Amino acid sequence: MNPADLDYLWQAFCFEPCSPSTLYTGQEWIPGTDCEKYHNCFLGKPTSWAQCGAGLRFDPVRKFCESANLVQCPMLEGCPPTMVPSTEPTRYPTLSPTVPPESIARDYIKSKRDLIEKKVLVSYTNSGVAFPSNRYTFDGLMDALDLMAVKGFGADFQFNLWDGTSYEWKKGLINLSAFLANAMIESIQYDSCDENNWEGLNGRYAISNSCGQEGYSYQDEECSLEFQSSCPVLSTMEVTAVTGPIGDSSDRLPPPLSCKPGTENAGYWDSNVGIIVTNAPYTNAAGRKDTQGCCWWGRGSLQTRGPCSIGKINFYLGKKGAEMGRKVIYPQIDFCAFPEALCAAADDNLRWNAGLFEWAERIQRYDADGWNYMNELEKFVAGGFNSDAFITSVSRIVSRKCHEQGCSDVEARMLDKRIENFFMIINDIF
Repeated sequence: MNPADLDYLWQAFCFEPCSPSTLYTGQEWIPGTDCEKYHNCFLGKPTSWAQCGAGLRFDPVRKFCESANLVQCPMLEGCPPTMVPSTEPTRYPTLSPTVPPESIARDYIKSKRDLIEKKVLVSYTNSGVAFPSNRYTFDGLMDALDLMAVKGFGADFQFNLWDGTSYEWKKGLINLSAFLANAMIESIQYDSCDENNWEGLNGRYAISNSCGQEGYSYQDEECSLEFQSSCPVLSTMEVTAVTGPIGDSSDRLPPPLSCKPGTENAGYWDSNVGIIVTNAPYTNAAGRKDTQGCCWWGRGSLQTRGPCSIGKINFYLGKKGAEMGRKVIYPQIDFCAFPEALCAAADDNLRWNAGLFEWAERIQRYDADGWNYMNELEKFVAGGFNSDAFITSVSRIVSRKCHEQGCSDVEARMLDKRIENFFMIINDIF
């Protein structure tokens, strides 16, 4: 059905769709449908229409589908009198009516600070004791959102929060929820910026895990041909992670990841006795036993890894972009020459910024085999937030770089927990 096919409704109710008195651009309820249907307005004209899922109604005030028992659908009685029916002023959950439209989402997030700090920004020791994250703070998150989602970082894309867009900011909260649900697994739970050496067998952890875990070879993750700014992989590079597992000496945790030339047999960490053993070859899951050139492990809130992804950070945020005459936020940092800058730089917000950048560049723009992130996000929101298919696919994209079940030899690590985190955030916090 085209929007023009609904003319009989506009005429029956003397309702002028998408007018300045209703909604010039955005989503608007359709009278005469008991709020089961809504249409999209663009510059004063209806462009398409959609229907909420089973048991849901379109809330004309909040501008999204939710449980029918929570929606009060306006009652229109017909043409006489001829004036356009009045509607309630737009309201936003828990927000003061004086909030300027340009900060709708951010102010709403700020109102949830206590819940986010108690439920999301929580780290754990090796023995399972919870504590507030020191490296991933609420203030740091908000500063990063101001930059990466609102002000922008000099690129033609940004993290989509849709702040100031009254009809889409809830979609921005879902986007943020998916990011945080995955960041909780990748970094926040460990309170670590650098990837930890977590893949072991019988208490033995390959030192060559810096080259890749779960069968990955991080240094071989090159960009596609259309992007020519991957970092060069240098066998002479020597780096040691500035963060590692949290625990005391009795926990016998593996040391921070490192890379250096000349390590033909890097050995393994024996957590049973707490020492590095190098008297026999020991490989990681991908068969590597050395750490030469293996300086590309995950870093930051989303564990950005590999010469391609770190090269993109250098291109869009760092020295490479500055050399090309672009305005960037870290013009002095060469992330290719020193990838550990993502964790060692003086700017504490860089951990958040790197993750939000990767989400904006890689996750939001994911489009493969008929699965488009932005389309699927729209479907999830329009469908009433009641399916785990969206976050399942997104978590695979984050962890395995593909969305379908079986698209990788290994399933996304802690997939069930990522899904649980996501629904905890949208149900208990937002």
